[in-house]
Amino acid sequence: MKFKKLAAVALCVCMLVCILPLFSYSRAYDGVAFLVINNVLTRPLKSQTMPVFIGSEVYIPYSALDALSMVSYSFDPQKELLCVYNAGGYLTFDLASKRTYDEKGVLYPVSARYINDTVYIPVDTTCDKFGFYHSVSILSMLAPMVRIHEGELVGTDLDYTSRLYSLFSSTYNEFIDANDLPVDYTEYTPDKQTAYIIFYGAGTSDADRLMDALGSVKGCFMLTRDEIYSCGDFIRQAAANGHTIGFALDPQSDISLTQQYLDANSALELECGLVSRIATVTGGSDCLSDEQKAELDTLSLRIWDHTADADSLDDEELKSCILSDSADVFAFVTNEQTHLRISLLTERDELSFSPVYEWTFPVNRAQIY
Repeated sequence: MKFKKLAAVALCVCMLVCILPLFSYSRAYDGVAFLVINNVLTRPLKSQTMPVFIGSEVYIPYSALDALSMVSYSFDPQKELLCVYNAGGYLTFDLASKRTYDEKGVLYPVSARYINDTVYIPVDTTCDKFGFYHSVSILSMLAPMVRIHEGELVGTDLDYTSRLYSLFSSTYNEFIDANDLPVDYTEYTPDKQTAYIIFYGAGTSDADRLMDALGSVKGCFMLTRDEIYSCGDFIRQAAANGHTIGFALDPQSDISLTQQYLDANSALELECGLVSRIATVTGGSDCLSDEQKAELDTLSLRIWDHTADADSLDDEELKSCILSDSADVFAFVTNEQTHLRISLLTERDELSFSPVYEWTFPVNRAQIY
């Protein structure tokens, strides 16, 4: 009996000895990594095509999606928006605001990154969203392997790497013979932080001075139906200067949010020939009831909350404050003095001001629905 036990232990040890050479952390991560998509190894290895490990996250270049037949993507370098999509939904990576969100407005905790002059996307978030198998394995004396697979997976990671270990080895050796280690991954970080400006109301008799103070910076004016009817000339001038128009909705009003939006949108179309899906909620969208959130869900509006009440900041604070890690939304109540204070903000070198467009996802919070 004792002999049988010793034989069993010896057999287990032999099995571990056979397996561990394929999967172990015996070599420190030096920036080299394999990417396998649908059982095809991406080769030759290049610094612009290999996976990158940053903290607990794994990233791959978005161009790797070309090897996947079940998703497509579009990238707009001007707007810094990468959208990955299929018939079941989409993920939008907003690199300017460092936000990731899906078709339901759900925000994800990781964002895409600019690395080595291309865009890298998080593997876990992307694969989980679209239902792809994904794993990370460590090949002894070589490098980590990131494996992504569409459809039903045939064979385990161990089966795959055991069968093709010589290919992994030769691919790795070809790269290290021609390149210095560790691999240099340069992440681009913008010199300026993104910021947005919204205005509540149109309470100034001198639109020219406000437009001059804004210069090339584009803001968004949030207005009620009555303000639209009473300030048609102001709105037309603002729109002609490239500013956008949104709606100020009051959740405490006896009029439903839907009716407020429809009335304001009709007024905007009648006065200026424009329509809009941009809105803000008096008191912030956190004060909305579940019923009101469902109501706004039906309207598919872009709901913005401000992160910085510019009118509550003194001049020195307005010239220096940054309240958010990703992007700040500064809000002014438009009055006769707004043009004097707006330049304190727009002249700041460390801020890059972006317009509030309908396709711009509200950067300061998850979409409420």
